[in-house]
Amino acid sequence: LTAAPCMAALLAPAGASAEAAPAWKLTITPAPTNFAPGGKGEYALIATNVGAEEAKAPFVLKATLPAPLELVGAAGGDDDPATNGNPTCTVEPLTRKAICASSEPLGSGYEMTAHFRFKVPSGASPETIVLEDASIEGGGASTVSQQMAAPIQPDPVSFGFLEGESGLSALFAGEDGNPSTAAASHPYQLAL
Repeated sequence: LTAAPCMAALLAPAGASAEAAPAWKLTITPAPTNFAPGGKGEYALIATNVGAEEAKAPFVLKATLPAPLELVGAAGGDDDPATNGNPTCTVEPLTRKAICASSEPLGSGYEMTAHFRFKVPSGASPETIVLEDASIEGGGASTVSQQMAAPIQPDPVSFGFLEGESGLSALFAGEDGNPSTAAASHPYQLAL
């Protein structure tokens, strides 16, 4: 009886798969963190390929902005030096839908960013609005959706970290480059 097979099983990366694949991480950042009535703002959506393989084209970053925001434009880009970095972005102002689509692959570790710009009506009431259906889909990876709450208020918010992935976070990947989801697989994780 030898301990080698048991030890090998313990040391195998959690969630290791036979084939490398692309995987998405999506973050959303509102700018500014509060939206003043009569002002302008944007949501920055960042889709990072955290998988071990490139994401195949096509893939799409999209969102529907919450009322009462008035969608006025969209622009995007990526940081992969192997591409031209220019996804095609379109907006539908009446439905507040914005889409940025890439027709080129995105390498492992690189990201595509979309900036969805809007105006806040001057008569907007103070409230918290939620961007509910932001997503990245396609590329050979599973669809990832994210939400982001932001207040409509004239005064700046107090200092703090944004909630969720847009706040304090880091990329966690196993030895094979695929996302690591096993407990204790992030030994240097910061817990607040």
